[in-house]
Amino acid sequence: MVIMLISKTQLLIFKFAVVAGDFASLLARKVGRGKGEQIRGKVIGKISKTAISIASKDKKIIIVSSTNGKTSTTRLIADAIEEQYGIVISNALGANQKAGIISALVSNEHREAKFAVLEIDERSLPTLFDDLSPAYLILGNLSRDQLDRFGEVASIATAWKKMLKDSDVKVIANASDPNIVFATKDLAPQNVTYIELDSNWHDDANTCNICGSLLKWSGNDFACTKCDFKKPSDLVSTSHYDSTIENSLALPGEWNKNNARLALKLLEQIEIADENILKAWPQVKEVAGRNAVFNIGNDRTLQLFLAKNPAGYNELLNFISRSNLRSEDIHKPSTIFAFNCNIADGKDPSWLYDVRFEDFELNTCFVFGQRATDMTLRLKIADKDVAKLNSLNEILKANKSVKHFYLIASYTQFHALSRSLPKQFEVAE
Repeated sequence: MVIMLISKTQLLIFKFAVVAGDFASLLARKVGRGKGEQIRGKVIGKISKTAISIASKDKKIIIVSSTNGKTSTTRLIADAIEEQYGIVISNALGANQKAGIISALVSNEHREAKFAVLEIDERSLPTLFDDLSPAYLILGNLSRDQLDRFGEVASIATAWKKMLKDSDVKVIANASDPNIVFATKDLAPQNVTYIELDSNWHDDANTCNICGSLLKWSGNDFACTKCDFKKPSDLVSTSHYDSTIENSLALPGEWNKNNARLALKLLEQIEIADENILKAWPQVKEVAGRNAVFNIGNDRTLQLFLAKNPAGYNELLNFISRSNLRSEDIHKPSTIFAFNCNIADGKDPSWLYDVRFEDFELNTCFVFGQRATDMTLRLKIADKDVAKLNSLNEILKANKSVKHFYLIASYTQFHALSRSLPKQFEVAE
């Protein structure tokens, strides 16, 4: 843990920076440029280079980082802590880079909080880790995401490994992800807790992080075919969490059960009472728009999901496929794909060919968005019944007999839809 001494000058600069940041935030809200959180964090960080260290001082910092699932995991942890302690700092709406972290830490209503639960972008984590000096770190998974912007998964695992060298942070790690195991394998045994998580996606972990040889997979177990790198044997059982998950988790899908297991292990370590988890989690039915269900009229519903990479797509399609297999023909939901390729989505859509559309049971599919043609072609190759239309409203109006839609949106489509859908439709209870 890095202990930083703060001078009086640095403290004065920080206080001035907060005033300037709050003013910038106010102006942003006045002119209709969002909630002002990002601009506040940017202004404070620009003026005060020690802002994160000062703002996080005397807080128990909990960091969640992974390619998929960090926003939901953060929300589950933060809400349970809040149920027990009343106030918690969190950026559980997804502002997970430097400006968002600073803005969360300095918010007026949370300055007396003892806990800060922060999701941090996996690529930004090494640059923020020392300043935050976390007590706990949850590492969920690493898979490719926007390769045209950020590079290969192995480079992130290596950066995390360097970050954790000589650290005494308590880590809760996914033992079923070789990249996570590689990043944490040199930690002292008392500082890392390995838990097994289920996954049907291993395509970003085919080779050994140590020697480069092929990994051999069997279910969730892996081992290098040449060296001694393998899944840890010192796993902590999570079977006793099953009843808590069954009785409290309102979020859908196997991936959220994995998120819940990570969250429960952390909450157990900081002694959050089960009764507070059981109170908090049933209220978490959507997270920053993810999983939200909307009533779209005439007893019809639409559920919104975010998917931004092959691993996330396969988890979602598996969930939808199981739903289709359980439904009678007249009640099978249709799936809508809203697909863009802006910078935030990743400009290269070729990763669609790593999504295993062929393996999943999908009813009639509809597509719209800037790169709807790419998605339509991919679905046709997978032999799915698919139609390309111009907009979501056009799809809903043309298919009034469909009672339920799953809407899978790419990053920029998701953020637009998560703002527009609540204005257009009632959120289902």
